[in-house]
Amino acid sequence: MRPQSRRQERLADLLKRRISEAILQEVQDPRIGFVTITGVNLSGDLRIAQVYVSVLGDEKRALETLQALQHARRFLERTMFRTLGLKMPVELRFRFDESLERAA
Repeated sequence: MRPQSRRQERLADLLKRRISEAILQEVQDPRIGFVTITGVNLSGDLRIAQVYVSVLGDEKRALETLQALQHARRFLERTMFRTLGLKMPVELRFRFDESLERAA
């Protein structure tokens, strides 16, 4: 995997913060538990964002949360496009961040 450019890093950081805020304040899905956005990796053309999440709770709760995030994905994509003033929409792909489990 090649390192991200400064532009990719800045946009990834903005996406990370704004997605976290939107999940906390705007997404009204009771299936979403205590979730933390641990990182965002952008493709070279800035069209696809891998959003890494960590969920507090057991595996069942984590799967429910990931399904709820997938369900809210279009809403979050529109919100990012509108609030960040992007020229083109970014496709969000939610993934579990397994680095914490590997570290343990």
